[in-house]
Amino acid sequence: MIEYPDLIKTKYIYVYNKILRKRKRIDCGRKVYKYKTHYRKTIDHHNYRFGKDNTGTKENSGMSIDEHIEIVNKLFPGYILGYKVFRGCIWIDYKIIKGIPASEVFPKTPEFINKIYKFCMNHYKKTAPYGHGDWALDNIMVDGDNFQFIDWDKCDIYTEQEVFQYIYREIFVENIKKGSLYK
Repeated sequence: MIEYPDLIKTKYIYVYNKILRKRKRIDCGRKVYKYKTHYRKTIDHHNYRFGKDNTGTKENSGMSIDEHIEIVNKLFPGYILGYKVFRGCIWIDYKIIKGIPASEVFPKTPEFINKIYKFCMNHYKKTAPYGHGDWALDNIMVDGDNFQFIDWDKCDIYTEQEVFQYIYREIFVENIKKGSLYK
């Protein structure tokens, strides 16, 4: 029997256009599907770059899929189940992580936000100089008192100062703008 997965998320991507020598936006270029046993992320470009410099502003910025897989497997063994690069796209299969996204936990009390902040900083200290890179609440799964990262596309080498700035922006500034803290 054929399994038809649920499309749960789409997002644009940027890739470097060698001919025009500038970045090109591909709408809905990244999609995440949920199967019964795993998630599959598809990226509609075979040369998509991962890491903190994956904005497509420079040729060969960021890291290749092979470099990305190697680093994530080192930091989070068993999370990536498999991947494939085709002429026009990439797909990566991920283990399903138990819990709900931290963005869906209410109320977001000061104690909860403090736990999230400590989790992010402690995680970086364990994996330094590598960091997750996308510390948005959507990328932190909460299962009781346990926290786990998902979506490792921006995983890269970060300084402690960069980590602090990104975490502060993603956890505090962005959620204050949304009005979602302490509700």
